[in-house]
Amino acid sequence: PLTTPISLAAGWNWLGFTPQNDGPIGDALASATTTAGDFIKNQAASSTYYGEENGWYGGLDVMAPTEGYMLNVAEESTLIYPDFGPNDAMAREKVERQLPVAISNWNVDYHDYEFNGHITMSIDGREGSHGDYIAVFAGDECRGVAERMYFPFGDSYMYSLMVYSNDIEDEELRFKYYDSENGEIVAYAETVNFTSDMIIGDGF
Repeated sequence: PLTTPISLAAGWNWLGFTPQNDGPIGDALASATTTAGDFIKNQAASSTYYGEENGWYGGLDVMAPTEGYMLNVAEESTLIYPDFGPNDAMAREKVERQLPVAISNWNVDYHDYEFNGHITMSIDGREGSHGDYIAVFAGDECRGVAERMYFPFGDSYMYSLMVYSNDIEDEELRFKYYDSENGEIVAYAETVNFTSDMIIGDGF
């Protein structure tokens, strides 16, 4: 990887991962010029860059061989991946998510969709608790689901939601919230129109 520099343009860039071992995102992208608000995703998860003090944060924390990524940066620069060793990545336990029975049908297979985007959101007027979920729907079809997660830089909680569609834009999306403490599902009236590669919101 050290002999294979990658030119990054401002805006979206398609990236492979040339190291032969997993590496933490912060280390993998350290050579690139990054600005608060820069964004990286693969098909399943994403992370946002929250500035030099805080670094990258989100559902995507490790880059891995054989996976493809899209990186959105404000400034052009050159990326040179480190030559990661077999033990350089953060220890991570791969746990298959088991949804509560009440929302066991809130599943989406991203292989079924050509386009994706990302929404970071919170719920106003509800304190929430561990095990709460938000899902996005097009009609009756689930197009993304996210569990409540802690946002350390704001001492708050958020939902980091990958959203999928086969329409490049304008498909109407609606939201449902699962309150784990009360076993309640709440449908919201607010809508968002899908646009491929959209980035709506961040942890702040």
